[in-house]
Amino acid sequence: MEHVPCEMLLRKAFPFWDRLDAAQQDSLCRNTQFKTYRRGEHVHGGNGECTGAILVKSGCLRAYLLSESGKEVTLYRLYEGDVCMLSASCVLQSITFDVFVDAAEDSACYILN
Repeated sequence: MEHVPCEMLLRKAFPFWDRLDAAQQDSLCRNTQFKTYRRGEHVHGGNGECTGAILVKSGCLRAYLLSESGKEVTLYRLYEGDVCMLSASCVLQSITFDVFVDAAEDSACYILN
């Protein structure tokens, strides 16, 4: 685990970081995984699993919906420093639709379980 870069990135991405105590900060870093994705690779959605929040370190991800007829509707793109909370929809009970996330280009991300 890249503990120091993880901490620096989380500090920058989350304004509440400094209000966490040292144990909470450590727990968040310990439960964060570093992953890389190749362009076109599926990152989240469609398998019923809760990926967790995705924090983009580099590259670009595309979040989209898939219609019943199979058409894709892009919701947004995520770039360096952006966070995708819809990939953690399992903890957001008001989200009742499936969101898919694919790597639009080679990407490096932190997955917050």
